[in-house]
Amino acid sequence: MSRSSRLAAVFAAAAIAGVSGTAWSTTIIVDDFDTGPLNVLIPDGASGPNSGGVACAGCVGGARHVSIMRTNASDDAIAVRVNPAGAAAGWFLYSNEVGVDSQATVLWDGGTDGTNDHGLSLDLTGAGGGVAVELESDIAVAYTFTLFSDSGARSSTATLTLTSALGDGDLINGGVLKILTAASFTGDVDFSNVQSILMTINGSPSFDTAIRFVEYRLPEPGSLGLLGLGLLGVAGFSKRRRLLTKAA
Repeated sequence: MSRSSRLAAVFAAAAIAGVSGTAWSTTIIVDDFDTGPLNVLIPDGASGPNSGGVACAGCVGGARHVSIMRTNASDDAIAVRVNPAGAAAGWFLYSNEVGVDSQATVLWDGGTDGTNDHGLSLDLTGAGGGVAVELESDIAVAYTFTLFSDSGARSSTATLTLTSALGDGDLINGGVLKILTAASFTGDVDFSNVQSILMTINGSPSFDTAIRFVEYRLPEPGSLGLLGLGLLGVAGFSKRRRLLTKAA
């Protein structure tokens, strides 16, 4: 391998490290699910929907509201359990019995009544930021996050779609980190003044999912610098190599 090729490889490795080794600086804990125990259930034979809200120290705005509804004809049970006692403490657990399909929403707006009062005032601006979720699922599930500003007049939405199971199958044995970058949101929300956050969860019949936390993260400036350095190095050496090849 030539000297220029070896140096290009070094810079390429630096670029990869800038992505995989990003040092994240957490700016907002949306929900750590460690506080505010909450059960929202639709029992066997009940039509639903059902909802409930609770104050929680580990939630942005100090409150969380959960609602669930059936989306198919099954009349078996649906359950959301947040921070239950025992081994599942600190998790958001959403389960459907066999053949049941449903939708759940989780609203963080500073209130517990679910009316989306837009009670937050969050500045989520910053290069490379995004929603970070640690989760598991036994089958395909879609998690949609909507940010609202200007009392709901403006909003932006992004969806994390799992096309298959994610995790090791044990829904409370450590999740997989997924990040929705700010660039993946579509709409015209004012990221400097986010007033409420809505998470909507949809799956296939019989789906179960577990979420360990939801956060909004920004990378540390040093991580962005390393990524930029690596990419510039790769670009520079690629250009030099083309010129040398042309000259030869």
